[in-house]
Amino acid sequence: MNINEIIPVVLKILTDIRVIGICIFVLLYVNFVFFVCRYKKNNKPKGSKKIRFKTPEPKKDSEQPEDESDNLGGEE
Repeated sequence: MNINEIIPVVLKILTDIRVIGICIFVLLYVNFVFFVCRYKKNNKPKGSKKIRFKTPEPKKDSEQPEDESDNLGGEE
């Protein structure tokens, strides 16, 4: 077979509507698959940060007896 005989056959195959349709379908399918693989869900926006304040824990009565709290001058 000569190159002059192969070129028209290849052109008929490549210009067939079924071949063009299948190529477009495969291209869109692969593009969609890569989109799904790379997709990352953004859970929270970057600008909104929650501010948390630490509240002091209440003091227990057993840690600080009343006798020492009333004694300011150091006298017993």
